[in-house]
Amino acid sequence: MTQASAANPEGPAQPSCPVAGCVHRLERRGETWFCQRHALSFSMREFTPFVPPLDRMDTASNQHAVCAHHPGHSAVAICAGTGNYICGLCTVDIDGATYSVQFLDSAAGQNVLAERFANSLPRPDRMVWQLQACLLIPVFTGILLLFAFVFVPLGAIYWIKVIRLRQRNDLYRRIVRLWHAVAMFAGLIIWTALDLALWIAIYSHAYRIGGL
Repeated sequence: MTQASAANPEGPAQPSCPVAGCVHRLERRGETWFCQRHALSFSMREFTPFVPPLDRMDTASNQHAVCAHHPGHSAVAICAGTGNYICGLCTVDIDGATYSVQFLDSAAGQNVLAERFANSLPRPDRMVWQLQACLLIPVFTGILLLFAFVFVPLGAIYWIKVIRLRQRNDLYRRIVRLWHAVAMFAGLIIWTALDLALWIAIYSHAYRIGGL
C-alpha cells in the first residue's frame, strides 16, 4: 500500500509500481492497482502533509560560531577588516571598531592602524624621520649640520620616546616596527658622524690659516 498527498485528492492518474525500476503500465482494478509484470496488487491512501507553524525566525549569533583562527574557541566578535568570526584572543578594539590580530599584522591592517591613529596616537617617530629627511634637502643640510648640537639631541629625545611608546603600546608597536627604530638610531649616528667630520674639517682649515 502506498500513500498519496491530499493536495491531489484523486491521487495520480497513473502511479508507478512500488517495485523499484519498474516502468510497466499498471491496471486499475476498483480501489486497487495491479502490476502484471510483478503480479502485484496495491492500493493508494490519501494523507495530509504536516506543515509545522513558523512563528519566529532564529538568526545565527556569535555563540554559534567558532573563531576563524582558533577553531577550538567560540567567537565573540566579527573582524571589521575581514568579516571573519574571531575569539577573545584575536580581538583588538581600535577607535570603536574591532579587528583581529591577524588582520592588523597584514599590509591592509597596517594602513588601517595608521589611519585610525593618525590624529589620536602620538607619533614621535615622524619627528625623527622629518629631521633626518631634512638632511637630504640642500637648503637645510648646512643648517642642520652646523647646529647639530641642537637638532641631534632633539632627534635623540624623540627616538627615546619611540622606544618607550613601543614598550607600552602594543598597537604602536605594530605601526613602528623594530627595524624602524633601528633605522632611526642609525640615521642619528650617521648625522652625528657627518657633523663631527664637518667641524673637524672647519677647525683643521682654521688651524692651517692661523698657522700661516
